[in-house]
Amino acid sequence: MTFLSVPRGNIFRLFALLAPVFLSTSVASAQYDYAGEVFIGYSHLSFEPETQIDSAGLNGFEGSLSGYVNDWFALTGDVSYFRGQTALNPPLGGTANVDLELWNYLLGPQIRVAREKRFSGMVRALFGISSGDADPDTFQLENGSSLRLAIKEDKFAMSIGGGLDLNISEQLAWRVIQPEYFMTSFAGGRQGNFRFSTGLIYRFSERKPNAP
Repeated sequence: MTFLSVPRGNIFRLFALLAPVFLSTSVASAQYDYAGEVFIGYSHLSFEPETQIDSAGLNGFEGSLSGYVNDWFALTGDVSYFRGQTALNPPLGGTANVDLELWNYLLGPQIRVAREKRFSGMVRALFGISSGDADPDTFQLENGSSLRLAIKEDKFAMSIGGGLDLNISEQLAWRVIQPEYFMTSFAGGRQGNFRFSTGLIYRFSERKPNAP
C-alpha cells in the first residue's frame, strides 16, 4: 500500500462522519472561548494489517490534551491503547489465534472549525509512533513442525480526522463522534486503519461567551 492508497470504504466513512462538524457552524449564535481541553473516552480501531494477520476490530481508550495558542489553533498530544484478538495464517500453512496490543503516541496541530454555544467542532492531523505487540499461540504447521513467534515493532503512525462536541456546560462537553483515518506502518508496509472515539471533554481557562 502506498501513502495515497487509502481504502475507499474508510474514506467514505470519514467524510460521512465529519459532515456534521462543518454543518454545526450554523446551529447557534453565541460562542464559547477557552484556552485548552482534556479528552478521555472509549476508542475503536478497525485494524487492516494486510499481512498474514487477519483484519481485526480492536477496542481500547484514548486520551488527549490540547492547548490553544489563539482562537482557532491548538497543539494536541494524544495517547491511545487498543487490544483484541485475530488469526495468523503463515505462508507455511496452519493458523493460530493472535493477541494484538497497540500503544499510540501522537502529536500535531488541531484547528477549531466551530465554537457555537451548543456544538463545537475540530479537525486535526497527528503524527508519531505506534508500538505494536503481536503474540500468537503455539500451533502446528501443515508440515508437522510447531511455531511460536512474538512480534513487537515501534513504527511511524499518523491520524487525520476531526470531532463534533455537544456542549453540556461552559467547561464540560461530550465528544459525540471523532472519526479518523489512522495509518500505521508495521511489517515494512502501510496499513490504512479507521479509528472512532467518543468520550468526555473538560475545558480549562474558560472565558465568557463572545458576542454574536
